[in-house]
Amino acid sequence: MRLVTWTLLAGLLGVGGCSREPEKTDATPWVKPPPSEAERRQAEKVSGYKPGEADEKRVGQVELAGSHDSLDALGKAVVAGLVAKDAKALQQQLISKEEFYAMFGALTNDPQGRGASVQIAWMNQSANSRGSLTKVLGEWGGKELTFARLEVAETRDRVGLVEHRNPKLVVTDASGKEITITALGPVLEQKSSGKFKLLSFRDRD
Repeated sequence: MRLVTWTLLAGLLGVGGCSREPEKTDATPWVKPPPSEAERRQAEKVSGYKPGEADEKRVGQVELAGSHDSLDALGKAVVAGLVAKDAKALQQQLISKEEFYAMFGALTNDPQGRGASVQIAWMNQSANSRGSLTKVLGEWGGKELTFARLEVAETRDRVGLVEHRNPKLVVTDASGKEITITALGPVLEQKSSGKFKLLSFRDRD
């Protein structure tokens, strides 16, 4: 009975005779073996890429599907999606999961994402972006809006990218009044292609 109980606990807690460190004694000190090549590759896959590895060539080779030639072209596409109240069209303005994974090292100053893996970073961003998109569609979707301009407060140089931060989408309503929509997250400009795409929707009210 004790053997069965220990086996179950070992399975739940991830411990067992093969994985336990031997008791350290002066005669037989235990030294942790270096990671294998497979373990090293898996750690890189989970943790993302270090900035030094996210070089210009690799980031420049990422194909940004549905990207735009300018900030204004991206802004016009977002306004068209709002007017049509088309969530799918607005989602297509965003960096895809594959693009995010490929450029993760260039998007963060911390190769480990401050302890978060690339998967967790993507899940958190996606969830927040969907919530912000739902909110902006509820507020502006289906209304008569005309694109005026897309303004950015500042830019940040990254490996293979220019990050346009805190963008403001300026539109006019049916009466000609200017309205500023601040529901956009950073805009990414790929240096190699000069193409623009939205990283996320973000509630900045």
